Amino acid sequence: MEFALNKIDNYLDNNRSINQLMNDLKRKVMELNGMKEDTDSRMSVELLPRKKPKREVQIWLENVERINGEVQSLNERIGESSTLTRGFRADNVLKRTRVVEELIQQGKFEEGLVVDNPQWIGQVLSTTRLSGKGTKACMEEIWKCLMDDEVGKIGVWGWVVRRVLLSYRRTFDIVIWITASKETSIAKLQKDIASQIKVTFCGDDCETRRAGMLFETLSWKSRFVVILADIWEEVSFEKVGIPEPSTRSKLVLTTRSLDVRFSYDSLKDPKLQHCFLSCTLYPEDWGIKERELVRLWIAEELVEEMDSWQAEFDRGRAIMNRLLNNCLLEVFSETEDERCVKMHDLVRDMALHITSAKPRFFVKAGMGLWEPPNVQEWSENLEKVSLMRNWELEVLYPLEMSPPKCPILTTLLLCRCGIKSIPEGFFSHMDGLKVLDVSANFIESLPNSISNLKNLTALLLANCFRLRYVPSLSNLRALKELDLGGTDIKEVPHGMQNLSSLKCLNLNCRISNVHEIPNGIFPRPSCLQELNVGQALISGKEVGELKKLETFEGAFYDFHNLNAYVQAFHGREEPRQYFIFVGEIFMEWAVKKSASKKIELQLEVSSCDQLEEIIASEGRGRVTMEFCIPRLKEMTLTYLPELKSICSVDAVMICESLERLKVISCPKLKRMPIKLPQVEPSSPLAITLEVKELCESIEWADPDFKFNLIRKL
Repeated sequence: MEFALNKIDNYLDNNRSINQLMNDLKRKVMELNGMKEDTDSRMSVELLPRKKPKREVQIWLENVERINGEVQSLNERIGESSTLTRGFRADNVLKRTRVVEELIQQGKFEEGLVVDNPQWIGQVLSTTRLSGKGTKACMEEIWKCLMDDEVGKIGVWGWVVRRVLLSYRRTFDIVIWITASKETSIAKLQKDIASQIKVTFCGDDCETRRAGMLFETLSWKSRFVVILADIWEEVSFEKVGIPEPSTRSKLVLTTRSLDVRFSYDSLKDPKLQHCFLSCTLYPEDWGIKERELVRLWIAEELVEEMDSWQAEFDRGRAIMNRLLNNCLLEVFSETEDERCVKMHDLVRDMALHITSAKPRFFVKAGMGLWEPPNVQEWSENLEKVSLMRNWELEVLYPLEMSPPKCPILTTLLLCRCGIKSIPEGFFSHMDGLKVLDVSANFIESLPNSISNLKNLTALLLANCFRLRYVPSLSNLRALKELDLGGTDIKEVPHGMQNLSSLKCLNLNCRISNVHEIPNGIFPRPSCLQELNVGQALISGKEVGELKKLETFEGAFYDFHNLNAYVQAFHGREEPRQYFIFVGEIFMEWAVKKSASKKIELQLEVSSCDQLEEIIASEGRGRVTMEFCIPRLKEMTLTYLPELKSICSVDAVMICESLERLKVISCPKLKRMPIKLPQVEPSSPLAITLEVKELCESIEWADPDFKFNLIRKL
């Protein structure tokens, strides 16, 4: 009886102390869970690619979860027990307390939480962080293919797959990444794959044996991806030893080109890379005219300087073709005379990421800005800025702010922004500026600070139809291109004679405000290769002395000036393209010769009241002279009341490429000395004559030409 009473007393004592025991257990559990939170935080830092948690860490975390559950269950059972029976739970509380104490001691993990993961085979993949709608859509499409069991092989034009795999790497047990090269062989591919999946070849293993070893190893691996990046040509996966893709594996081929390449990095030449990056200065999804883009490259001095502007343009086209072939640009639209290109959204995202560091660009093109950039955005490390095509901008820079300080800024594109004025000192701290495009804005004058931009190579003001005042240009000795076409200036800007580097000049002003081009405004010797003075009168002798001129548009005072211009080309090559008016302002043009990119000669003569013959021969005799004009594509003769023949009676024009012939209001024309090697009714020749009878009355040098022509009419 005494023993029983003692036992009951012990249980009563335990019952009185069980609340204290449970409180002690709960404190220790709280300490344990704090360690677990710290362990989870450390794990997020240490768990890098190719790493996994230590097994002891995994077991410890599982035991922590288990003991939490047991303590919660014990607490619930004690709460439901009667006063008498609660004391019998004391041993269970003490047992759980000892387990918690042991876990606290085990959870310090002073030697780290993770180890190398042998299941993560492959390289750590570095990549540029990309953003934007194009990137997201492309990544989602690739990921969808990777997760589709019915898709085994994936071809990717570009490099975004690297970003996808980094984002979802834990889904695959093995990722094998092989970067190919132009010299990649079967043996090299086998060696590269073997090194990543821990397969060792013997020195005398043949290609077939190596393929078998790789095939066997990959076949029993769990879910894996093999990426062959930057493939140049077709690869035999069977010869390499890569199993056919199954529901557990994927094969991804990436290329930067539809014809298999180069990437931005492989361009090597910094100038080529800068040419590519300059494309980001245009609005997203914008079709960029080839001629406009190449002119920008030339102005930025990214194209090698040559004696001929056409040669520089051809070099620029070669750069563009290389970017197109490398798939860094794509053709937006193309006609016979003009090509437009664009940047894919994904490529533009990548380029903008590059230009967010060095070289430093600030691009807000075509974004519908209403407010100008703030002073912080005009940072000192900017190299290129584009605000083009923000139609409602109006104010470029608030007057109350001090001028921006951008000493290394080289390119500033402000065209079509609706800008009404530019603060006087805006350019005061832009000493490095090379290209300034303010075209198609509402400005009425340029600030005087522009006169101090001694490094400026291109000043583009076309279609600023309110612009009346341009400050002195005498200090702009580096200027190569000046475009004042469509402006409202009344006279040629001061200081033109000092612009010894000037190659392209457009003075084709609005409604011919500049009526006359004074003699002596061009530097001697002159570098001018393109000259357009519209219908402003200019001396033929003055133009004839511009020995490097390649294209010309302007008006001569009279035929005497036209003859002086023609005489200047004796012994040297004439411009490849000209468009000449003769006589008073507003008269119809007289002579035109143009050359497209295919060097075809789009010949036109009009409104020459006294012209009797177009091609004059130096001597006449019984021997028929032949003028071979193989690239003549179009001939237009209109409103020539005295024209009797294109060339003399003893001459014939052989025109192999003629496609269009137009004769209007030439009543005295009696002879057409055109001869083609072969004219068929199905030929592409298009004829425009006033009446069919005119065709029959004209003497044709080629009877077959006349016969087939009448049939076509």
